[in-house]
Amino acid sequence: MPQKNILKSLAALLLLLTVCSCGAGETGGGVGEFKTVYVSQPQLTSANPLLSDIAIWTDTDISGNIEPCVDTYRVQDQLADFGDITVQSTSYLTSKTPSDVTITTGSVLFAPADTLTLALPPLFASQPFTVNRTIPPGGSISISPLLVSRDMKSYLQSGGLLGCTTSTYSYWVTIALDVVENSTNMRQTLRTQMKVNFADY
Repeated sequence: MPQKNILKSLAALLLLLTVCSCGAGETGGGVGEFKTVYVSQPQLTSANPLLSDIAIWTDTDISGNIEPCVDTYRVQDQLADFGDITVQSTSYLTSKTPSDVTITTGSVLFAPADTLTLALPPLFASQPFTVNRTIPPGGSISISPLLVSRDMKSYLQSGGLLGCTTSTYSYWVTIALDVVENSTNMRQTLRTQMKVNFADY
């Protein structure tokens, strides 16, 4: 009987170790553990949720008042929305020669946050971007990926999706960063999530 209990305990321990070791090559948003350093989950420093205004209206009829859906709208360069993210690398205490890490590329992924929000076309639902920024051991960097382009706002404004309505579209936005440890070529993907609300504010 004692021997059977010991075998059960060993089986439970092996199962626990298997579960804990899953996903070592890619994280869902937690700390990225490399051979000589670990990299923090990307930390958002910009507004969350982000309230994205899809249009600015212009007083084209010279009435002295801006009249949405009577006047015209424009989407300007400065109306593109960016996210601000900080990523930090920390050496293990046992690392004699900690390595730099490089954030090579990333992606911004949009998914509807409720049943009233329409899915975006692939062009806007998945947006890759290039980073190519290196972080020394113990260092950190800030990056500002483009979240909402002028084209995306124009798409939501046109076709009666959100323009001239009081509707709001809400999306969960996942920002994924591809990170490589330079000395070992070990690669991981780190993620953070935020919400973006679109409306004709």
